[in-house]
Amino acid sequence: MANTDLSGFLTKTGAVNKPALVDPANNNNVITENNYTVNTNTRVNIGTSPNSNDGDPLRTAFQKLNNFIEAVYRTNTNINTDITSLSATGSFLGAKNYTEITALSPTVNDTLMLANQITTINPDATPVYSNYILTSSFVLANGTYTIAGGSLLKYNGTKWAVEHDNSGKNITFDFDGALARLAGGTATSQNTATAQQEMYASYLKLNQGAANSVRLQANTVEDAIVELTVKSSTSGRDAGYYA
Repeated sequence: MANTDLSGFLTKTGAVNKPALVDPANNNNVITENNYTVNTNTRVNIGTSPNSNDGDPLRTAFQKLNNFIEAVYRTNTNINTDITSLSATGSFLGAKNYTEITALSPTVNDTLMLANQITTINPDATPVYSNYILTSSFVLANGTYTIAGGSLLKYNGTKWAVEHDNSGKNITFDFDGALARLAGGTATSQNTATAQQEMYASYLKLNQGAANSVRLQANTVEDAIVELTVKSSTSGRDAGYYA
């Protein structure tokens, strides 16, 4: 997919890799990177009051406006490219729950996101599912077959099949990266930055440089949870503490 994030084209002074906008109709440059000359803020400073003379100079204001207009132009061009591509390979139908899936009239290569997890004891014996979704798309875990919510399904002309499995075993787990965010107070958490940094300080103090013995080595979320569970259940036994 092309970049459709507007901020990706709002170029500021000193930025690198500034895009040269091209008119798709004639392949001519609309503006080159040398024309991107805006201050650190792309928003026009209108000053504190009329005629206060403490806002952006007129030329700077129009440069900022041009920059924004050109960014919108480039973004819309990429959106149009993506829509054309999707139309050629099938349509994206959005997030759907199972009931909504059964009411669809899809065409080959249409895709959708499963809004909620589907769970069954045996998909082959559950026509309400197997009539619409390939049974091979279900994952067996703990005696239950599931398709994780958030998974992408593609229509093959007869049934839906999982194109991307969103289950925990397929979601990357990065212990070191998450630990670094905790140390910097930037982890995605309800804890404040200070609380996160205090947690990290306690972690270092308790481990006293032996962090490798307690760090999680798993590379996926599902495996990390299992590793943490096993470590917690056996913690202290080597020191003679038994349940």
